[in-house]
Amino acid sequence: HNVSPEDKSNIIGKLQDEGKKVCFIGDGINDVIAMKKANASISLSGASTIATDVAQVILMSGTLLELGDLFDIAHNLKRKLIMTITSYTSVVIVSFTSFVFLGAPPFIALIVQSIVNNTYGLSQALLPLKQLRDHKKKEMEQEKLQHAKERALERG
Repeated sequence: HNVSPEDKSNIIGKLQDEGKKVCFIGDGINDVIAMKKANASISLSGASTIATDVAQVILMSGTLLELGDLFDIAHNLKRKLIMTITSYTSVVIVSFTSFVFLGAPPFIALIVQSIVNNTYGLSQALLPLKQLRDHKKKEMEQEKLQHAKERALERG
């Protein structure tokens, strides 16, 4: 269907008015208005210069195949930010309450901070193992899919 740039922008505006976050993927000059209006915009390598200039993210393969990886990266970043903010906020709360209500000396806050930092550091050190496990899992799923396709072709 042929949708005008203004119509694309209006659709995005309606979705945003409903409280939704909108990510728009565009590759041409007719997508620029919508890309600017969206909360996030993605373009492809090889798209028009103005589309790649406006885009917040450019998929370098020139296809949408990297889109899943992009969402995984965004999810992991959000999770890490929440974990960092939570850990440091909890240290402040524990330190403050132990000092005010329990009369604990200030060095207790340093001990709590050290424990939290070491726990957080350990969790970050283990992250590559999780990523490796996830990568292997993806590879196995792709191999199964490829094997199923080959069997289907053999059966004709």
